[in-house]
Amino acid sequence: MTRRGLTVKRVIKLCVVKGAAMFNIHRLHRRPSFPHAAWLSPANRLTHIQNLVRRREPDAPLRSRVLHVELEPPRRKLPTNNQHAEAGIYSRKTETFQFAEAKGERHLLTICEADPAVISYTSQPHTLRFRGDCSFEAYTPDVLINKVDNVTEVVEVKYDYRDAVDDTRYLRKLLAASRYYDSIGWRFSILTEADDLEGSISLANARAIDLCKNDQLDTADLFRLSVLLGESGGSSTLGAAEACLKRSEEEHPAFARRKVLAAISGRELGVDIHGRLLNPSSVVWSLGSKGTSR
Repeated sequence: MTRRGLTVKRVIKLCVVKGAAMFNIHRLHRRPSFPHAAWLSPANRLTHIQNLVRRREPDAPLRSRVLHVELEPPRRKLPTNNQHAEAGIYSRKTETFQFAEAKGERHLLTICEADPAVISYTSQPHTLRFRGDCSFEAYTPDVLINKVDNVTEVVEVKYDYRDAVDDTRYLRKLLAASRYYDSIGWRFSILTEADDLEGSISLANARAIDLCKNDQLDTADLFRLSVLLGESGGSSTLGAAEACLKRSEEEHPAFARRKVLAAISGRELGVDIHGRLLNPSSVVWSLGSKGTSR
């Protein structure tokens, strides 16, 4: 007999039940490190969704016409006891607060804030209203991203791909929205927290940049960077930029590193945050006056 009247058998049973609750074997497929089918890749998801709808409802028409677009929709309200609710982040790029309803949406907002290729972004930017099978439907995307080279992308974020394909009515909304965005020259994609965002290289780099976004570069620091990039043809490496900003041999390298990341956050420098983790050999280039030059 153990303390508080618990037998050894009872303690073991409690540990087993508690462990099973913390580690759900049925959610192993949601881990990003597990291999998955080719249609889980973002490039093939809309095609797979269209095939699913045709297979589930072969006699129903796929076409839905968008009737109206609301540019400033009311925010979808979350219950106060929703443990997955995320407040969002304050964006220095847009100088506004960007709302997030889920952890995956917050991850995407963090990546957008740190990515120099993103000029601006908006959470829940508009609402599409269109006619469904027997009623009017509405769809509000999660994030609208304006990138360099006049690229506009609309992103829908789910926890995992299974969450997106369970409801056929919801799939029809995604297909209708995709056709509308294609007609105006925008991109539409579906990203998942489990497969695309959580544990990704992009999120790791974005978090490192986000930690340094409040660091300040003075005029001398910006002048040193401009001289370095001018002498090297407009691009250099992250390690060379750190050495350029190091004030003295006694100064810890972390201070110069933080300044370089702050320059990336302020879109003074450009870098690819999606390819691999930032390291001294990562290529950085000048964005000029918040431009796109490389």
